[in-house]
Amino acid sequence: MTKPDTGCGCAAVPVQVLDLTNAQLTGNIPAAWFDSLARAAVLRAVSAAAAPGIKPTAIIGLTQLTELRLAGNRLTGSLPDSIELLGSLRVLHLSGNAIGGRLPLKLATLIKLQELSMRSTNLSGPLPASFARLTELTTLDLAKNSLTGTLPDIWVSLTKVRTINMASNMLSGVVPQLWGQMGASTHSLQLLVLTDNPCMIPAAVKSSIEDSGILSNGRTTVLEPGASTRSCTGPTP
Repeated sequence: MTKPDTGCGCAAVPVQVLDLTNAQLTGNIPAAWFDSLARAAVLRAVSAAAAPGIKPTAIIGLTQLTELRLAGNRLTGSLPDSIELLGSLRVLHLSGNAIGGRLPLKLATLIKLQELSMRSTNLSGPLPASFARLTELTTLDLAKNSLTGTLPDIWVSLTKVRTINMASNMLSGVVPQLWGQMGASTHSLQLLVLTDNPCMIPAAVKSSIEDSGILSNGRTTVLEPGASTRSCTGPTP
């Protein structure tokens, strides 16, 4: 039986890794990309130059995908709920797109996820407590958005996370007392970045860092809010 032409010459190749970083893609992220099944193999389409004329139908049905890299494009609109179908996903890089809206709660269903990067994607709203389910995370980069609210206490369950970058948002509050456990030998946190969050009160954050004991093992570094050139546009504590 003849397989349909997907426009990229890869109709018969099941996909595990998809890299479209800086591919100059535009428009909404089609929900159909995540809708049907594929078996594990490896395909890399690395740029518009390397894969000219690639069509959305070329990446439909990627539920065995382990890496999805779409950073540095011009994608707009919210992330489809069907992202939850990518249950094998370990790497999701969406930085540098105009996705906007709140952090999709469906991301919390991707429990194998190890790297989540949504820097500079026009995100707003609070940090979801449900992300505590992402216990395989090693890197979480949500810098340069408009996220508000406080750091969730329950994220202390992220025992494997090494880097949490929350720089240049509108977060408020302090480092939770429970996060002191992230500096213990049971956890892996090496770097927590809170710089340029004008709704945070620097003195209060500094005090919470000291009180929590997150720095007690000498392995963890916390980059504090400090003075900001921006004004707070969210709630202060």
